Amino acid sequence: MIKRNLTQVQLVCLDSILLKKCIAVLLVLAYMVNGEKVIINDSLTNSTTLGIKYGGSFTSEGYLPTVETGHIFYELPHTVRNGYAEFQIKGMDQSVVVSDGDHGFFGMYDGRGVTEPATYSEYFKDNFFRWNLHWRQNRAAFKCVLTLSEEDQAMFDAALAVNSNRDWSEEPMGQSMSWDPAIWYTIKVEWNNKQFKVLVDGVEKWSVEGPYDYAPVTQRLWLGSAPNLGNKYANLVPGITYRNFKLIDYDKSDADTTVDTTGTTDTTTVEPSGDVGKYRRYKVTLKNSSYTGNPFELEVDGTFTHTASGKKIMLPGYYDGNDTWEIGFMPTEIGEWTYTTSSVDPELNGKLGSLNCVASGLPGMLAADPAHPKKWKFSDGPYVVPIALRQEFFSEPGTIEDFTKGVDFIAANNIQMFETRLIEEYGIWDGGRYDYVFEGNWTNHKFDLEIWDRMEKRMEVLTERGVGAHVMFYSDDKAEPDWQAKSATEALVIRYVVARLAGYPILWFNSGIDIGEYRNADEIAWWGDKIQENDPYGHPVSSRHGGGTGALYSNQVFNSEDHPNQAIIGDMISYYNQYDVPVSMDDAWGENRGSHEYKDHTAEDIRRAFWKCVMAGGVGGLLRGGGDGGEYTGFYYIGHVEGDLESEQWLKHINPFVQKYLGRYFGTMEPTSSIVNNGYGLTDPANDVMLFWKAGVNDSYDAGNGGDLTLKLSGVTGNFSGGWYDTRKGEFLETSKYTGGNDHMITPPSTDDWVFLLIRDDVTSITPEFKRSKVGQPGYQLGIGGTSHLTVNKNPESSLFDIRGKRITSQSHIIQIFKTGEMPKE
Repeated sequence: MIKRNLTQVQLVCLDSILLKKCIAVLLVLAYMVNGEKVIINDSLTNSTTLGIKYGGSFTSEGYLPTVETGHIFYELPHTVRNGYAEFQIKGMDQSVVVSDGDHGFFGMYDGRGVTEPATYSEYFKDNFFRWNLHWRQNRAAFKCVLTLSEEDQAMFDAALAVNSNRDWSEEPMGQSMSWDPAIWYTIKVEWNNKQFKVLVDGVEKWSVEGPYDYAPVTQRLWLGSAPNLGNKYANLVPGITYRNFKLIDYDKSDADTTVDTTGTTDTTTVEPSGDVGKYRRYKVTLKNSSYTGNPFELEVDGTFTHTASGKKIMLPGYYDGNDTWEIGFMPTEIGEWTYTTSSVDPELNGKLGSLNCVASGLPGMLAADPAHPKKWKFSDGPYVVPIALRQEFFSEPGTIEDFTKGVDFIAANNIQMFETRLIEEYGIWDGGRYDYVFEGNWTNHKFDLEIWDRMEKRMEVLTERGVGAHVMFYSDDKAEPDWQAKSATEALVIRYVVARLAGYPILWFNSGIDIGEYRNADEIAWWGDKIQENDPYGHPVSSRHGGGTGALYSNQVFNSEDHPNQAIIGDMISYYNQYDVPVSMDDAWGENRGSHEYKDHTAEDIRRAFWKCVMAGGVGGLLRGGGDGGEYTGFYYIGHVEGDLESEQWLKHINPFVQKYLGRYFGTMEPTSSIVNNGYGLTDPANDVMLFWKAGVNDSYDAGNGGDLTLKLSGVTGNFSGGWYDTRKGEFLETSKYTGGNDHMITPPSTDDWVFLLIRDDVTSITPEFKRSKVGQPGYQLGIGGTSHLTVNKNPESSLFDIRGKRITSQSHIIQIFKTGEMPKE
């Protein structure tokens, strides 16, 4: 009987952020065999290793390192003060080693302060606990360099002896021997009770006694070479192969082990993936060809751990056909992540791996700002007023090229989302089909993989363009689900949807419209809680309510508001003030929506509706279309959104205005009537930035009178600059000066809708933008608030700008340089 327990080895990646290199976390099986504690048992076959492969390849016999630096890297879970490492080699041909060469087999050292993969620098040469095993060609024998130190050296931050003043070091020569390249040899490197030995097939070939134990703080191993210098310690023999690496700890007892009745030494594979962009989806793929039940009902989860912070994310996996289960993980922190899987199925349980998260340039999740939880904000980006179009891209057929074209169009016009529904309410595709979640009879619990795989490809397109999806589960009429609330089927649907989609950053979950017709408040709450239970990222989740469509979800992450006529600014402000979460107006304002008279509005009305979203504190809004070719469907078809949407010419100005001219102040800006008469106001608590809006006489929602605005600044101190912003052209007219302590009556340039912006003169900057230099030098300053500026000089001989002698062509390019810190290429 063999006793076994699981031990985790975390590989500390010291330079993963600076050099974008990552060492995987190594999870190995630790178990007792013949009274010895096995820490690592790595066969090095089947193209896998429990360590990290640096160079080389796997053959049918084992690991074949590249000449010179090829090796497998291991970091131990704890210091092995007394134990041994053992491995087998074949193909050792001493005749190919140069006369003064030292062919390396093995290296071991204290990893503190060492950048991986280690080089033959002072951090290895003068390491406190260096031990490298090599073949000395001119002596036809093993030679080792062994360095030991007193244990108080552990107090140092790095394992580097000052001025090469190591406590003890020896380089004895071993016994002479010869090699047969066709034979497998077993090499054992042993350290025990201050005795250090190397044995080949059980025969001692090298030994030395030291004054101290081998006691590094962070113990690391190289197999296949050691950190090398020219012909010293490198792999100098092409074709040498390694297999069956084992590490034993003599000191570990079996008191805490658990009983296992098998006698196998099955190992679990670590799969380092390389670099993954932050907020990009990474799939862990698992195979099992032996499962005989319904694969969609077999659960697998993945637990992902950020090495530096210890942050954990546990995600559900999903079945994707062909005996394959996947887990779609989205890293949210730069640096090393490791993962392990769990499942009742042994073939899916305990699979291990790692990845290194690097910067991607994606703006991150679109959710409530933690600092100002009623505002929408990208987690790694600016505040935003979410603009969504309804497009049934989950169920509508169409090519990826046409879909991509539409996404490029809305991204170019600063529209953030498509709304789609999992049960299509019209049945206009696929022979009148409504349920696109399952294939065939839903009671069989077989998800339609063709639809879901297509959805995944489309979500990738959205993510890469900083666009996302507002996913509604259900709708009314024929889109009412056949399965019961709080049933096993609904739980399975929720888990599968979250598993498939949670790995994408810009994603909202919504129960759907009019579900109050068939779901009560308790059932809606159960649905929402299940979403949050399965989704570790906390994507926004809500249930559209109001107007008789359903109950308010008490744990909502955003408020999905319904109203017969939502674009009345007084109502929008009321919704904003009522809730402690961000609001989205989801009864779908209609552009040329002839089937609903009270929702049938012009593109100009839509422009005004979204400016009201700004003035109401930053609420979001959903826009429906009038159909294709006169047939009402309420959504924008794939391949037709560019031609059917008319208001994009004005919608494209809204979020750039918010981000450029309101910027960081927008988080604290609130709707207020105290600073304006005959219009609407938005201001921060200190009245540093104030925004005013006039409806215009042609607004179908809020009829304006075209009259003057009165800025009520009698209670406000300071000097301000202000000007009218044209919501149609996206540009300012001439600005003027205004003084606090007085009211100012201003006349809009026309009877249409207008925005007026007032900024205190001592506000240096809001977001990256051009502002005239305040220190007298020529040109402009690019500022991001406070005193951080980058001087930009106008080139008098052209229309170009210079930054530190580098020439660039546009203001947007300068802003990008400021954000990234990268200068333009020549």
